[in-house]
Amino acid sequence: AWEEQKALREVMVFLQTYGVTNALCLRIVKAYGNDAKKILMNEPYKVCREVEGVGFKTADKIARNLGLPTAGPQRVDAGIMHTLEELEGEGHSAFPEVGLLEKATALLEVDYSIVQDRLKVLIKENSVCLLETNGVRLIQLRAQENAERSITASLRRLTQTPSNLPPIIADKAVAWAQDRAGFTFSEAQGQAVVMALKNKVSILTGGPGTGKTTILKALCDILVAKRVKILLGAPTGRAAKRMHEATRVSASTIHRLLKFDPSAGGFTANTENPLSVDFIIIDESSMLDTKLAAALLRAIPGTAHLLLVGDVNQLPSVGAGNVLSDIIQSNVAAVTRLDSVFRQGARSGIVTIAHGILHSDAHPPHPVEEFDKLDFAQDIHFLRVDDPEKCVQKVTQLCCEILPSKLRL
Repeated sequence: AWEEQKALREVMVFLQTYGVTNALCLRIVKAYGNDAKKILMNEPYKVCREVEGVGFKTADKIARNLGLPTAGPQRVDAGIMHTLEELEGEGHSAFPEVGLLEKATALLEVDYSIVQDRLKVLIKENSVCLLETNGVRLIQLRAQENAERSITASLRRLTQTPSNLPPIIADKAVAWAQDRAGFTFSEAQGQAVVMALKNKVSILTGGPGTGKTTILKALCDILVAKRVKILLGAPTGRAAKRMHEATRVSASTIHRLLKFDPSAGGFTANTENPLSVDFIIIDESSMLDTKLAAALLRAIPGTAHLLLVGDVNQLPSVGAGNVLSDIIQSNVAAVTRLDSVFRQGARSGIVTIAHGILHSDAHPPHPVEEFDKLDFAQDIHFLRVDDPEKCVQKVTQLCCEILPSKLRL
């Protein structure tokens, strides 16, 4: 303990000029023990690779102050990896080699050829992956490739393992759910319920107002009646809350479902400790990035059914990957596409315009320039403002004055 405290004090004194927090200093000492200061002084880029929270820029500042070579392999390799990580954070699961080299060269401020040579070494050492698509060479982080391979393996495992559901006569179950709902489902809605019951992996996709919620409610009613162990999840708390309100079945975020452990930096639920579930439904699946999807699929037991629900035409996830669209294109899952707008959706201006955009037939409301011209009986408005600064003023006024007054908030 005394040795660790001594090492911690040395690291804190050494890093105090770099704005590194005490908590991060402790993490570095836990990773390297008494060698922490020596590693920081000799291999600062090793720390940014191996200790979460230490970024390339901090390591680079340390290295430059210590006089380490700016074009040395250690720095160039770290710069390439940092650039790839930044691109992944922007949503790229892989990036064109030429573009990566240009960005890394600009970051490092060294000759292009030096970066090019080091990238070849990283590829040879399997530190990064080289892909080729339509004649374009792409570079991908190894962790991203591992996640993609994990998704493929998990989907294969799910589709090839027999179901654990009790016997369910799908057509009779749909008729029972219709009676319970008090209205007749469309043909596509009924088929979607049957599809989810008969297939181990299925996808339900459609725009707003197309009846996805009706299908979820019917499916949950059937599964609850059959005493099936079901789990509902979504990428966000808001989406999970909507699932619960629609189905009256408990729902949670995927992170909570998988029991995220901050101290371990991972999920408690995994291949060795799978979820206790027979049927799992994930809503807003277009928001799933590759790594979260891989973790989720690993935690689902092979005997369970998986239903992914989402709008494939929405923007993809913030993180890297376009999981829902890619699974649909892979043909590994049974897919139901909904395109008819029902009931309240048909009366919604937002829903109408959303579907109009998809079919290149959008008719936005007539633009107005003053608040008193807005029709608050409608759910969508077009307030025309040409100047960016005036736009900020109008939005502020709308949120602070007009909406509270009109909507009695």
